[in-house]
Amino acid sequence: MKTDELIETLGVTVERVEGRSFRNAFIVALILGTALALCAMEALLGTSPSALRESDLGLIVLTAALALGVVVAGSRYLLKAAYPGISMRGPTALIVLVIAVLGAGVVGALAIHPAISSQIIFGPRWTICLICIPLFAMAPFIALVWVLRKGAPTRLRSAGAVAGLVAGAIGAGACALHQPASSLPFVGFWYAGPILVCALLGALLGPRVLRW
Repeated sequence: MKTDELIETLGVTVERVEGRSFRNAFIVALILGTALALCAMEALLGTSPSALRESDLGLIVLTAALALGVVVAGSRYLLKAAYPGISMRGPTALIVLVIAVLGAGVVGALAIHPAISSQIIFGPRWTICLICIPLFAMAPFIALVWVLRKGAPTRLRSAGAVAGLVAGAIGAGACALHQPASSLPFVGFWYAGPILVCALLGALLGPRVLRW
C-alpha cells in the first residue's frame, strides 16, 4: 500500500471511531438528562395517581409520543450538527413534520368542538406545565450542551434551538407523569408551547454556550 493510501485509510478510520465515540457520549447525555428531569419531577411534584387511570392513559401515551417524536427528530439533527459541512435538510424536515402533525391535530380538535374551545384548552392546573416543563428541561439542556461541545458545531444558534427543543420535550414527558393532559388542544398549547419556549431560549443561548 502506498503512503498516501495509508494516510487516507487511517483518516477515515479515525473519523469513524470519533463519530462512534460522540454518538455514545450523546446517548449517555440523553439518558442522564432524562433521568435528572424525572428525578426533579418526582422531587418537586411526585407522580400523579391520575397518571395510572385508564381514562387518562390515552392522552398520556399521546404526550409521550409527542415528546419521543421531538426527541428522536431533534437528536438526529444534533448528531449531524456536531460536525461542519453536513446537510441538515432531512433532520430539519423531520422536526417540521412532527410539529405540523401536532398542529393539524390541535386545529382539527378545536374545529370539532368550537363551543367549548376555552374549556378544553385551559384544562386543570395548566400553569404547572407552563412553569415546570422549562424547569425540568434545564438538566437535559445542560447535558446536551456538554456533549455538543465535544463536537464542532458551526450552526450555533440552530443547534442551541434544537437542543432546547429536545430538552423541552424531555421536560414535557416528565411533566406528563404528574399532570396528564385533559385534551389534545391542552397538549398543543401547554406541552408543545413550553417546548417551543425552550427552543427559543436555546437559540438565544446557543451562540454563547456552544462556542468552541
